[in-house]
Amino acid sequence: ITPQVADIKTYIHSLYHEKTEPDVNPERPLVIYMADHGDIGTFRVNHGFEILNAQDLDSWLDDLQTQTSCPVYIIIEACYSGTFTSYLLPDATQKRVIITSTGNYVARYEADGRKSFSQYLFNGLSQGYSLKKSFYEATAAMKNKYIFNGQIPVLFDGNNGDIAQSSHIGGSFLIGDILPEIVSHTPNQSISAEAFDLYVDISHVKGINHVWVSIMPPNFHLPESSQNFETPIIKLPTLDLHDNS
Repeated sequence: ITPQVADIKTYIHSLYHEKTEPDVNPERPLVIYMADHGDIGTFRVNHGFEILNAQDLDSWLDDLQTQTSCPVYIIIEACYSGTFTSYLLPDATQKRVIITSTGNYVARYEADGRKSFSQYLFNGLSQGYSLKKSFYEATAAMKNKYIFNGQIPVLFDGNNGDIAQSSHIGGSFLIGDILPEIVSHTPNQSISAEAFDLYVDISHVKGINHVWVSIMPPNFHLPESSQNFETPIIKLPTLDLHDNS
């Protein structure tokens, strides 16, 4: 769904306007997730025909929180999304957590989305982790991937992360870790230009349907953005691995 700017304003307003019991309250937060092309303090919506300004979003959220005192959690996956934080800063009375996939820099992801800040973040949230723990788990996962070189996610809540630490999406319960885990794999080494076997040992609970490798050619260079609402999309060749167990 890609709404118009006016639709976003109308929806936020509808959560509390002329309602005896607003749809949000101190125990019921508003969660906003935005993923598209971004620039400094701006975000593209409505199939790229309109631009959402961070100042406008901040104004609408200020009105919402003044009327309802509800927490607001904002997650933005876009280039230069970290520049939103300076506009969305909460005041002393607001419970607001801002998470962005990068700072004043590009945000990259593989073409199929399986490697992106959002994917790593939601892996943590789906296990019942707090916003803060999920954020740091995602950041740690990105540090091990060359495609995210220079991309540093941002978390801000105006309270040194204390609000983010006590905030959850979907409940604060923890579930067992059911995500597959790589136990071992082909060690790092230099290989010659000939056939070479790769392997990976995966621990899992529910079974594995598909295992693959992404190959980064020797002449690969990370794409950059021109600050023109362009998101670098990385397309690496892949190979399926076959189960020998």
